[in-house]
Amino acid sequence: MILRVYIMKSPSGEPIYGRSYDDSDPIGESSLPSHVRACATLFHSSSGTSRDRVYTLEQSGALWSYVFFENFAVILFTTLDENEVGLKKMMMSLGRAISNQFGDLILSWSGNIGEFEGMDSLVDRYVRIDLGHPPDAILDEAEKIMNLALEDHEIAYVGILDARGVLLRGNIPENHLSGIEVEMANGQIRPKADMIPTGVEIMGYSVQLLKVRSLTVAVAAHRDESKLAAIKVVSEIADDLYKAMSY
Repeated sequence: MILRVYIMKSPSGEPIYGRSYDDSDPIGESSLPSHVRACATLFHSSSGTSRDRVYTLEQSGALWSYVFFENFAVILFTTLDENEVGLKKMMMSLGRAISNQFGDLILSWSGNIGEFEGMDSLVDRYVRIDLGHPPDAILDEAEKIMNLALEDHEIAYVGILDARGVLLRGNIPENHLSGIEVEMANGQIRPKADMIPTGVEIMGYSVQLLKVRSLTVAVAAHRDESKLAAIKVVSEIADDLYKAMSY
């Protein structure tokens, strides 16, 4: 899960933007920790630093990730279970968008944060979908697929949950959600790229789980029924959701 986003000017190390996606932890650009600034400055000054990879630093059960562009760095603070491949793609795409829209301004920036009007909406465009907040249109389409699956397959329930375990769409019973949340918290649910669901038993039901970015798709077979239908459905929904979120 993405917790914070920072943009830092290079090579000066001046933080020019800061944003929290954790409601309990509001921040600003000035909250970029000094050791993170120092690390980013060191990376940027190194001739061996590549602009097509993500550099990471684990700290206190969380992860700092860095991507470097000509005049700035994109720095993210995330939980350890954030998918590395998806994170790299998102950070690179975000950095290119910032370069296109604000590159000249960053180059000549004199310290006035107010000059970056529109940065919030630009960052949101790339970050929020990885936080479990895809557009309603995508969730509505996913709901149609789930409803068809409930009609056509021998499954008990199906749902899509965000990174906090909140049910976004579906018919997962309330007394099953806590068990699914425990599995999510353990960080053992396989990403969609693995194509093999994580199977767990919850109150006698075989539940299949697949992660799509920070979302989790959950499908349960009927009690005492084969789990094959649930495996098929969770894979199909995860694949459709992944494709929709990639455009």
